Amino acid sequence: MRHITKRALLTLILCLLVPLGANADQPVDRTVPAAASGTVEIENISGSITVEGWDRNEIHVSGTLGDDVEALKVETKGDRTVIEVKLPEGNHRGDKEFSADLVIQIPRDSGVRTQLVSSSATVSGVLGGLELQTVSGVIKVDGEPRELDIQTVSGGIHADVRTDEVELETVSGGVELRGSFREVSINAVSSDLQLDLGTVERAALQTVSGNLVVSADPGPNARLEIQAHSGDVKLTLPGGLSADFDINTFSGDIENGFGPPAKRTSEYAPGKSLDFSTGGGARIEVQGFSGDIHLIKG
Repeated sequence: MRHITKRALLTLILCLLVPLGANADQPVDRTVPAAASGTVEIENISGSITVEGWDRNEIHVSGTLGDDVEALKVETKGDRTVIEVKLPEGNHRGDKEFSADLVIQIPRDSGVRTQLVSSSATVSGVLGGLELQTVSGVIKVDGEPRELDIQTVSGGIHADVRTDEVELETVSGGVELRGSFREVSINAVSSDLQLDLGTVERAALQTVSGNLVVSADPGPNARLEIQAHSGDVKLTLPGGLSADFDINTFSGDIENGFGPPAKRTSEYAPGKSLDFSTGGGARIEVQGFSGDIHLIKG
């Protein structure tokens, strides 16, 4: 038998390692000029994106692409920049590696729009409007965007923001929201909500199959509307709040930390209602179907 030399053995080892290296991620490092207050549109089919605002009139994209990603498009035309992870046409088998993990630095005053699938998103330090959509991914936002619009399916929302308007829609994803707002609108299905709304002026909250834990400090002319189906509501309000209250539940109990007890709506039905005032000004309306309502004096 012939003896294997050290050089031949090293060559053999390197040859065996080549297939492993062939599937390595592709590095990304791209920079393009961008408008100071333009719009950045981002598409990703899998992985994650992190968007950070900075004080430069350019966009820098770094990170990695899966080995089977065809290309990364980064293109600016006028005040619009498109960042798209492009996949091979007609070749989307499950054994392919299409994931992309990107860090995207953009001008601070930009607006952002995302269309994501199986991809999470983290956005911070951006002052323009945010329109963020994902399927099967978590969205996290921090900062002071001009307005915030998030839609998720099978993905949670975590936001700590100061902004005028917030609109959130989620199916099968929890929501954690805190900060300072003028108007808030939330529609949720199979989701628990934990909200700290601060000095909100108007809030419309709807949930199907989920619990709501809400604290707020409504202004003198604020309007707070809550509709809950198959879930409990815990609403904490300042003890000195002047407001008119209209609270109803179809088959649950009402606990009122502000004074008068709820009354049965019918001798033969389990529903209860509570209608009282602590001085007028704000308007608080809560409607529940199958769950308890707790008014808590903060």
